[in-house]
Amino acid sequence: MNKGPFIIRRLGRTLLWRHPVLYRSFGLMRGRGDCFDTNFDVWIGGFPRSANTFTTEAFRLANPSARIASHPHIPPVIIRWLRIGKPGMFLIRAPEDAVVSWAIYWNGYLEESLDYYLDYHQALRPYAVEMFIVSFEVTTTQLGREIERFNRKFGTSYAAFEHDGELVSDCFSRIEETSRVARNGGNVAVNELTVCRPSPYRAPVKTAMVQQLHKSPVLRRKLERANELYRAFVPVLASASNQRPSEP
Repeated sequence: MNKGPFIIRRLGRTLLWRHPVLYRSFGLMRGRGDCFDTNFDVWIGGFPRSANTFTTEAFRLANPSARIASHPHIPPVIIRWLRIGKPGMFLIRAPEDAVVSWAIYWNGYLEESLDYYLDYHQALRPYAVEMFIVSFEVTTTQLGREIERFNRKFGTSYAAFEHDGELVSDCFSRIEETSRVARNGGNVAVNELTVCRPSPYRAPVKTAMVQQLHKSPVLRRKLERANELYRAFVPVLASASNQRPSEP
């Protein structure tokens, strides 16, 4: 979030994020991986703090042998995977919650987080009707049902994740361990402001940021635009979620 002049990064998003071929060399140069890589079975991704980590770990718990590409926080990666027909799950979260959570992660970059949300979803908006979309609220409470719907759509046979207390606890333990390892070796305390699971320690920071978001005219206007983008994905989500499996 804090690397390089932000206006230059926004220009780069406008020029490259809609075009995987153009983005590929840039992504490799930046160490973001090859968006043309196909060495995986299924992808899971969406805007940061939209339950990417929980969904990936839960899916992996239920399906240990599945090769999962996850956390594609850059649109051309998802666009490329959609174009070649890779089965995938796009996660979406309401702008206020996603943006504030990402700003907390980066210790206060609220406007930049909003701009990121706008740029990210604007680039992917033309592909909404092609996506298998799951909301943050559903993936964190009813992922098993969504995996069954996923199987019907893609003709796969992945095992569903059951949201019982033990499995969810196991999932959170894995997330915490990953967080510790990422912070130099594993013998450190979990950072409650950044760890990818619920934490009451974030509540007061979130309250202050939400107030800031609604008090600023500039931020309010950007939030309204973000909500419009979010609503462009929601009808696809609602339509798919209301479908029932056909009778045998």
